[in-house]
Amino acid sequence: ARLGVGANLAALGRGHTVRHDGWGGDCVPAEGSIHGVIHAEDRRLREVLASVALAAELPDAVIESIAAGRPIDDAVGVITEHLRAGQRTIVVLVDAVDRAEEPERLIRDVLQPLLAGGRVRLLVGGRGKWDLSGLPRRLIDLDGRFADPEAVRTWVATRLRTPSAGAPSPWGGA
Repeated sequence: ARLGVGANLAALGRGHTVRHDGWGGDCVPAEGSIHGVIHAEDRRLREVLASVALAAELPDAVIESIAAGRPIDDAVGVITEHLRAGQRTIVVLVDAVDRAEEPERLIRDVLQPLLAGGRVRLLVGGRGKWDLSGLPRRLIDLDGRFADPEAVRTWVATRLRTPSAGAPSPWGGA
């Protein structure tokens, strides 16, 4: 949930809807500092790659070709080259890596090569113990000293009470 709140603050530009007092200035990401947010649970490799391509602002036709079956290594190369040509580096949050359709392949065939290309920075999340060997990393236990159950409850309640796409929330009066 902590990554979700961070993503909300940084990528979605909704800092005003999320309680983050007590986090400290260095823990609150700047608005727009995360270019893509991917919840990898039950997602295929090419779905994750297509989401990275979207964050990298590749043309729609390229994103569609990745989602439709472009080879994984080719897709990684296209994303990296696009970012290199534009001299851009993007930050992508990939949560629930451990619950992706193929977590080991996601790490080995997608995340490691993206990092090796030097134009993608990753914030990776998952539950429990899982193998991140090969990924350069700095591990932070967000369930430890950073845990803030009240902030998570406030965030979830706000999200549930907020209408979506013009439809009223069934929890609006809760």
